Amino acid sequence: MTLRQDEQGLAIDLFEQQDLNVDRSGRGSRSRFIENLRKHCGSEDGVIIRAGSSTDVTVGDIRATVGPVRLFSVDGGHTEMLTANDLALAAGALAEGGIVILDDHFNPYWPDVAAGLGRHIFVDRSPLRPFAITPGKVFLCAPEWSETWRDALIKAFPTAHEKHSEMYGAPVEILGLGRFSLRSEADRHVSQLKAYVKTRPALAAFARKVTGREE
Repeated sequence: MTLRQDEQGLAIDLFEQQDLNVDRSGRGSRSRFIENLRKHCGSEDGVIIRAGSSTDVTVGDIRATVGPVRLFSVDGGHTEMLTANDLALAAGALAEGGIVILDDHFNPYWPDVAAGLGRHIFVDRSPLRPFAITPGKVFLCAPEWSETWRDALIKAFPTAHEKHSEMYGAPVEILGLGRFSLRSEADRHVSQLKAYVKTRPALAAFARKVTGREE
């Protein structure tokens, strides 16, 4: 967990209130979330969990609960309006030098997430700009912190750094996409090969013999 000793985390999700899940993005489970906290962080201590819609939350609510936020993950409703709403909450709640991580921006199944970021930047006139792209994520911060965080990422993950580019007129570093894509393609071809073999009993028997898995 990235929390410091004097900090608390805040998780806001619909969880079991799926009647409010207008775009059917995800299926919230409080018990699964707590299980993951215990698995990856040791416990759920230090994390305040609230069930409800982020449209009912204000920047003041967030700051009153946990103070200025250093790291804000946006992975809620995937409509344009909900994405823009959550990004506005993030921008308003951030501490100096804080970072926002937006999920699913490039996911073709959820095009409204990209529209939501565009709306937040150009219509709502966000103080944030992208500074990095990793598989499935876009990282944003205030422009004056961009160089600091881009340099930090490159130094921390030098072998994952792919290239320098621009997004919405802001400099961004792209990390990990090449190896991610290659691994995904390899996994896809292996799955296709396994499926093909299973449809041909003789070939499947030969494969089991070659691999030593024959009973």
